[in-house]
Amino acid sequence: MVYKTALPILVFASVFSPVGAITAEHLSRILLLWLFVGFLIFAGSMMFWYKPKKGRSLLFMELRLVDWQGI
Repeated sequence: MVYKTALPILVFASVFSPVGAITAEHLSRILLLWLFVGFLIFAGSMMFWYKPKKGRSLLFMELRLVDWQGI
């Protein structure tokens, strides 16, 4: 289910967003931009070199759900 992943991310982001806003006031703009650049490089590399686990594709899970429902 999507909620198992999305709900903790939503709660964590909601709780710690004021902390990030307060902290950002005390850091230099250049440092924040370099941290953002690092994050973008990391996220792009994870998308570029991502290898899904074998045997657990989304299609497999959908077919299993359809079989479970008796359709």
